[in-house]
Amino acid sequence: MALIDPVWGGVFQYSEAGSWNHPHFEKIMSFQAQYLRQYSQAYALWKDPKYLAAARDIERYLTSFLLAPMGAFTSARMPDLDRETDGHAFYALDDSGRRKLGMPRIDKNLYARENGWAISGLVAFYDVTNDPRILATAERTANWANDNRALPKVDFATVTTIGGPFLATRWRWGRRFLIFMPRPATATGSMPPPEPAISSLQFPR
Repeated sequence: MALIDPVWGGVFQYSEAGSWNHPHFEKIMSFQAQYLRQYSQAYALWKDPKYLAAARDIERYLTSFLLAPMGAFTSARMPDLDRETDGHAFYALDDSGRRKLGMPRIDKNLYARENGWAISGLVAFYDVTNDPRILATAERTANWANDNRALPKVDFATVTTIGGPFLATRWRWGRRFLIFMPRPATATGSMPPPEPAISSLQFPR
């Protein structure tokens, strides 16, 4: 939990110098989703409020800073503001101090794989909070991917509908659609259909 940003939430990528007190300040989706899922599962198992608080800090970063207007997630925020202001100086500031200087650059590519990771983390968080907003966000992301990254009958492209199919992306999306299936419909009254999961897991044979 030492790698969670106390101001904006989200988890830094790793720590340097052999301790937890020297973070590398990049925030990439694979770590956000992984830590969100793991802290949610830790809370489900041990009921320790610190794990729920950690998961909530990561979720608020995802939905406040990495969620694009159309419902997909961007993939990463760079560790430094610019050449003159590195992460150590920037992230030592409070919210107003950071915003006064500006925002570190975001990788605005909308990757199918990274959005699959985000869905996995969000659904794990929903499982311990029962907050319909969380599940609705995950559902909206899944529907965006189905509308914008699906390849006919078989798979999901990585960045556009031109690239792919790729084994890692297909496997992750098969899993991500399947995790919706035991759950009730969200506040929107619908769920992502099971067909994309079935198709993704069946191809190639």
